[in-house]
Amino acid sequence: MNKEETKVYMKNYRAVHKEELQKDRELNKENKRRVDKARHKKLRQEVLGHYGEKCVCCGEAALEFLAIDHIGGNGKTAGNRSGDKFYRWLKANNWPAGFRTLCHNCNQAIGYYGYCPHTGKKVLL
Repeated sequence: MNKEETKVYMKNYRAVHKEELQKDRELNKENKRRVDKARHKKLRQEVLGHYGEKCVCCGEAALEFLAIDHIGGNGKTAGNRSGDKFYRWLKANNWPAGFRTLCHNCNQAIGYYGYCPHTGKKVLL
């Protein structure tokens, strides 16, 4: 079969098997989501395992509430990455200093107010 014949054959095949192909695409999307979610969870646990598995301010240990904070508010060092890109950057750069684990509440309070209500002390932004 030459190139043109293959194109015609594939076009006809897709027309005849449209519903079947759609189901396969949906199944592949679901599988990709599941794999991506598992990979993200593993990478996040690895990052938190390195920087600490609880908030350095209040001691919160539930993984769902934890975040990696740029000490001194120096987010530019990580190139404004977030999520998986940020975690991969940390790992690829051999876990650089200047980061710590905070819960989202402490992280936001320190970012907005310059202190955390848990301690009442002014801390490094």
